[in-house]
Amino acid sequence: MKENLMKRRVGLIEKGIALCTNKEDIIDRVIRKTKDRINSRRTTQILMSKVPTETIIDDYEQYWIIKSLYESVNELKDKNLTPTNIFNPENIFEKVAIIEYESRIPKNINNNNNILVFEGMRRKIPHDRTCTTYYGYVPYKTIANAIFDGLLTYNINTQRDPKVKLVLGKEVKLPNVNPESVESIIKSIESGNFEDNMITLNIFKSDYAEEKFDYNEDKERLAIEITDLTPVHIVDGGHRCYSIAEVIRRNPDFEGYILVKVVNYGIERAINVVKQEGTVNQIDKDYYNTLDSDNRAMLFTKEINAKQQQNNQINNLFNKIGLDKQVKIGTAYVSQTLFSEEINHYFSDVLESTIEQRKFMKYIIEFFNYVIDFNKELFENNKKSQKDFITTRENTFIGYITIAKELYGVDDWQDILLDILDKIDFNIKNEQWQELRLDINLTLNPRQKNRIREYFKEVTQEYTMKEGVM
Repeated sequence: MKENLMKRRVGLIEKGIALCTNKEDIIDRVIRKTKDRINSRRTTQILMSKVPTETIIDDYEQYWIIKSLYESVNELKDKNLTPTNIFNPENIFEKVAIIEYESRIPKNINNNNNILVFEGMRRKIPHDRTCTTYYGYVPYKTIANAIFDGLLTYNINTQRDPKVKLVLGKEVKLPNVNPESVESIIKSIESGNFEDNMITLNIFKSDYAEEKFDYNEDKERLAIEITDLTPVHIVDGGHRCYSIAEVIRRNPDFEGYILVKVVNYGIERAINVVKQEGTVNQIDKDYYNTLDSDNRAMLFTKEINAKQQQNNQINNLFNKIGLDKQVKIGTAYVSQTLFSEEINHYFSDVLESTIEQRKFMKYIIEFFNYVIDFNKELFENNKKSQKDFITTRENTFIGYITIAKELYGVDDWQDILLDILDKIDFNIKNEQWQELRLDINLTLNPRQKNRIREYFKEVTQEYTMKEGVM
């Protein structure tokens, strides 16, 4: 019974995450309502998919977040929001528990604290001085408090194989933390049988803000200022960190230490750490293929996928370039692997220049906005529409990117693109698609891809020649 209740509560938290996607007004309301009960930074992280939903969030936190979601959704009175009654805490918590959670006054909530301090840290400066590293044995309580205060967080973009769920019709990516593994580590720690090994934390090196941290060599103290743009991520050792936090939650007087390494990497180097550790704890092969920090096209592809807007214009590719398994279930249009390969095939020289890359990103987002808006109904029902049309099939993106290549730098390319899309018969019964193998979903060999490229190149050139472009 208790296990079923926990699953239902976790489900409601995940519905809350889906509900808060692109809805800052809901997040703001929940934070205001819970600020005296839960650290505001932690509440934000929970609703932004940066905290594992199946571990580390206790009943008390679940209650206040679910209650605040219930109140916030009803206050907004938005007909497009999910049925409001599903968040009613009275349907999911026992009356005795509600009375206890309402009367409990938590201690030491400091919503203004944004400084993470590690004592007893040694500094190691490499010969090439590329990145100073800090090592030291850190008390369990320091790790646990940093998690409870939202000072240590999880970055899905650099972690192994995120858990993907379809919730309320929206794709939700969650930290992939195994509750059974966490519980196993907890038992090892509590019994004194835990074999000490190192966790790696990263002071995120941002392109948009300067990281602020200070090391006092005499006191061996490392102090880090946490901001939204320069967080501290758990790069390796998530299960151990969350297990330690749970041990301290259950027994605040428990004492122990763990070896911690602190680095200061950008996203590319952090990805390499995950890839290296992935040789020990195997990463999903599909996800592993996307962790290539040396591949400009892959990084470019991920950036497009992560952009909600471009110059105040909605990006129709936002969260629609995913893993193979996401393409198969229809939550993504095209895989990161295929999209990046085609971008690299045509535009590798463009990606070498930062200025040209910015210009090209604006173009490619606008290009696919036109493509998707032109076939809006088919893309909104992309899995279903593939029975009758190739429009939203993954391999058709080989053709779209070929058109994008032919029209890049062309005046009035938008009008030409619309003419091309209007002219092409995307009906699956078109014999041309059978010849090109676009009528079925399969992995194409290089020869088959080249045939698709040639076909869409010829179609595009018919129109560019008419316009006198060539």
